Amino acid sequence: MLTPLMILVFRSLDFPLLVELLILATMVLLVFVALRWVILPRLARKPSRYARTARTDEWSSPQAPAAALALIEESLREHDPKVRTQIDEPVGELRTSFGSDAVFRFKGSGSRKGWAALPLAVTFRVAPDGAGSRVIGEIRDDFGWSVVEPPQFVATEVKHRAATVLRRAREVTTETETTAGTGASTETPDPPPLRTESLG
Repeated sequence: MLTPLMILVFRSLDFPLLVELLILATMVLLVFVALRWVILPRLARKPSRYARTARTDEWSSPQAPAAALALIEESLREHDPKVRTQIDEPVGELRTSFGSDAVFRFKGSGSRKGWAALPLAVTFRVAPDGAGSRVIGEIRDDFGWSVVEPPQFVATEVKHRAATVLRRAREVTTETETTAGTGASTETPDPPPLRTESLG
């Protein structure tokens, strides 16, 4: 509706057709840039209106808290070499994130880059437990403000990726991949992978 109105304004000013087309192209480009670099990043920074999709796990590790955090950080870098982690050893906490809400929205879940940018927030807490430590991991979606709730297939993928990261963290911090731990999880076992769908 806005474009026909702009065309009428340009025609009333009696601009040459080429000038009108250049002005229209410039305005479309400005809208594109504002959407990608201003609007979407601002929405991504605002809190979500909806409940987070999260997955947690808890287990015992024979490693000391500092060593367990270091091993978890190493496993996260294996998952994504570019990941940036924040470790607070006195508190026994590691925080990081994967993906980008702004890129996910802009590219869409139907594209490879958009799907890869699914935003996740990761927190691991480690406390002394006898000769070793107790590890609690929580991974949730990191979506910002949106008009509608993320579709179910996106929530399912969040759970699937979270389970993968938690499983790897457990493996590297225990003596064997089947070392005892509560394995307490807030979710049911992973469903089979879904086909990527577009958010429209």
